[in-house]
Amino acid sequence: MDKPSSLAAISAALLVASFATGALAMSPASPATSISAVAVGSAPTALVFDPGNRYVYVANSNSSTVSVINGTTVVGTVPVGSDPSALAYDPSNGYIYVSNTNSSTVSVLSGTNVVGTVKVGAGPTSLVYDSSDSYVYVSDTDVKGGGRLVDNVTVISGLAVVANVAVGYLPSSLAFDPDNGYVYVAVGGSGSVVEISGTTIAGTTTGLAGPRALCFDPSTGAVYVANFGSGTLSEIIGTRLSANITVGVDPTALAYDAANGYVYAANFDSSSVSVVSGTAVAASVTLGLFPSALIFGASDGEVYVADANPAASTGTVWEISGTALTGNLTAGPEPKPLGPQHMVYDPSNGDVYVANTFSGSVLAIQTGPPTTSTTTSSSSKSTTSTSSSTRSITSTGPTSTSTPPASSSTTTSTSSRTTPPITSSVATSTLPTGPTQPNWTLVLAVGLIGVAGVLLVLGMVARKKTAKST
Repeated sequence: MDKPSSLAAISAALLVASFATGALAMSPASPATSISAVAVGSAPTALVFDPGNRYVYVANSNSSTVSVINGTTVVGTVPVGSDPSALAYDPSNGYIYVSNTNSSTVSVLSGTNVVGTVKVGAGPTSLVYDSSDSYVYVSDTDVKGGGRLVDNVTVISGLAVVANVAVGYLPSSLAFDPDNGYVYVAVGGSGSVVEISGTTIAGTTTGLAGPRALCFDPSTGAVYVANFGSGTLSEIIGTRLSANITVGVDPTALAYDAANGYVYAANFDSSSVSVVSGTAVAASVTLGLFPSALIFGASDGEVYVADANPAASTGTVWEISGTALTGNLTAGPEPKPLGPQHMVYDPSNGDVYVANTFSGSVLAIQTGPPTTSTTTSSSSKSTTSTSSSTRSITSTGPTSTSTPPASSSTTTSTSSRTTPPITSSVATSTLPTGPTQPNWTLVLAVGLIGVAGVLLVLGMVARKKTAKST
């Protein structure tokens, strides 16, 4: 082979290599989604993320403690009152509030220390932080003798009670709407939602059937209510009932997806998740039995759904992207209905945490690189997805109802009060995720290098031809 032909071959090889390298940059190897099990106390039922110290707090209902997790390591175990069932973060003072259902108190934590105990009404369960006045609201839901129900919401500022607001029979879930500054209270005993402004009632929305979970949609300014008794979601604008949307059987948890503006409803008794856009159902996604908790994972833009299938040997966390079921992860031995109860997203490490009540563990699911935001569902203007455009605020655990377990990522959660013994641990597993986005800067740089190499070789060939002719 003569030299010009050899050089042409070399130049062609360089060109091919440059584009091959660019193609490699466009399609890097997909990372694996890891699942780690973190052993905590007995019957973990609620979670909240503290962006100040980047800890995840876990309310352990049966052991009367709060476990503090940094990544996948327990860095503290804090004794609190009897039957802790809900958590909320107050960014105005950095405190974590813990409702102790059987002590009628709220423990106030700073870091890994209890800094105060606040006496509230009987049977406190759900908690929510209101950024408009820096109050923490607590629903008091105990049942007294003769069928009399405690019907107050206690309002806390710092370490002191500032008001008790009568809202009706059996208040449970709470949610905050930053657009109007209202705290919404689902009142199951009277089939209503009460709107509180500060320490006074701004309105009451009636005609609901078993209102349970609540969720704020920042794209529309609406608050959605899961009506467990009627298989519907109610949309409330301000204090007005604007629509009723038919979903699956017994909707029990809600989550808002900042990536597409959808609201997701876990239908406990129809093994499905309804995807709601505005006042219409965009899709119904079929998955495992008894979905009981769900969360939006901001790192990968997917919604994670945990089921509580009593017939399964292992639990499952399902992945939904938009309106499609995209995968599932084995969550470990959770064979009882009181399995996954609550979920929270940690933007500091990109993990979704799942409270597994039956196994006494918390699962940390790596969803992708951490997001840039450092706020969470307990702060004033974000959901557990931590997107800057989402602003729903809550993080709680079960109430004293006898209905099937229920929880919510962006709303409060409810479940049966009977918790099975802790008999198993959770295994770890991995599942590959989808391809990552191409590094276009690298692609361009490699391509330019290849073109430069080709031009250099062609220049050398031209010079040699000129030299021979002279």
